[in-house]
Amino acid sequence: MTEAARAGTGAVRDSLSAIRVRPSLTKTLVLAAALAVAACGTLRERPPSGSVDFPAQLAPVSQTALAPVYDTAEKRAATLQRVWQLVADRYYDPSFNGVDWAAARERHLPAALAATSDAQLYRALKAMVRELRDSHSVVLTAKESADRRRYVAPQTGAALGIVEGRAAVIAVAADSPAARAGVRAGDVVVALNGTPLDEAFFARASAAADDTGEASVVPALPRDAAEAERGRRLRAMQRLLRGAPDAPLPSLRLALQRAADSPPLEVDLPVVPAGAPPRVELTRLEDGIAVLKLTRFAADVRVELRRAVEQLSDAGALILDLRGNTGGDYAMYTWLAAQFMTAPREVLTAVRREGAGQRRSAVVLRPSAEAFAGPIAVLTDRRTASASELMATTLVEQRNAITVGESTCGCVVAVPTEHVLPDGGGLRIAETGFISARGRRMEGEPLAPTRLVLPTLSDLRAGRDPVLEEARRQLKERLYRP
Repeated sequence: MTEAARAGTGAVRDSLSAIRVRPSLTKTLVLAAALAVAACGTLRERPPSGSVDFPAQLAPVSQTALAPVYDTAEKRAATLQRVWQLVADRYYDPSFNGVDWAAARERHLPAALAATSDAQLYRALKAMVRELRDSHSVVLTAKESADRRRYVAPQTGAALGIVEGRAAVIAVAADSPAARAGVRAGDVVVALNGTPLDEAFFARASAAADDTGEASVVPALPRDAAEAERGRRLRAMQRLLRGAPDAPLPSLRLALQRAADSPPLEVDLPVVPAGAPPRVELTRLEDGIAVLKLTRFAADVRVELRRAVEQLSDAGALILDLRGNTGGDYAMYTWLAAQFMTAPREVLTAVRREGAGQRRSAVVLRPSAEAFAGPIAVLTDRRTASASELMATTLVEQRNAITVGESTCGCVVAVPTEHVLPDGGGLRIAETGFISARGRRMEGEPLAPTRLVLPTLSDLRAGRDPVLEEARRQLKERLYRP
């Protein structure tokens, strides 16, 4: 064992002394062996996005058995310890969002030791990292990691949200199980998998401990009480849809209501893997306003995005539609944001760990030679996250852009790498946090819209887009203001 490994073993032993349970002698020996293994080994790394060497078809983790790399208590304990230690060393916030990180290991180690299947082990690992209540730090199975890179997720084609205080279908994907079953935008969901989504259900959910689930944070500063309640209701609904690792719900039963006096329509929708590759759409409105919709900041669409930006030169104003854009590549954000800078601007402060403290560095954007200088409106919703929030914030603070729609996710940190678990799964750790030029801590603090516009059930049923129309109206006022 190297001197570094010996030092690591000693540090791990010291940190383990914080565990308050009194394990049996057998468990003590298991832990000692696991710590030795963990100290002598490291997890290799791979990029968090893009293509990597995954097989074309990946089997889900077993719900009934353990893989050879996890078939002893020592191996499972060593894996949990490695995950714990990487977070302890690299997570950007040395206070761990106020979580007692040593105690988190204590809470989840027994479940890892007792696991009799890969799925049970992953539950323990995921639950431990989820205690950070961080939008990006997550444990993924190999299949989950591969699916994310391929933009594949289990879907029915019906996007659900909270509209006028009620659970409702907000969009239906073409040629999806939902579309084929006749589900329509604006349908009210009165029950989900047999659970009534009535006021009693939401009241119980609001009174319960707020479990945000993976890749979700509780907004620290909701715009108002109504926004906070919408968020709680949405998370309560999402909890009903949560399955086991690599074992999503096989189907979704919706009870839908289209009119107050009509009986509910019940549909069973199969949950199928479906891809949603990133896309760029550029359209022109009759009044010379360009509408640029970007569904993800992904290298796959760099060429298309560059061509679209080049076509903005004769537009009087721009509507940048980032609704549903959950983020992506940080370098794509810095490139796109620079296309709207007319002078060098310090737009962000990046915050990273440095020992027990933090190191801060300025993010400066250099202007594009042919920067778009016209008025800008950005469309946002609760799914606008990560790089999309960086983009919206930069345009608001540096270009006086207006935002229209809903508050964003408040999910803004960066993950530079994915640590590879023994069976090919991955650990993603938020290693960089961001503070806006105006001093706003962005993780956990959604960007509130300049103009709050919430589509109604009537809007959804009629196919109207009041968010786009309000942005258009606001820009026309700016363009033609005397």
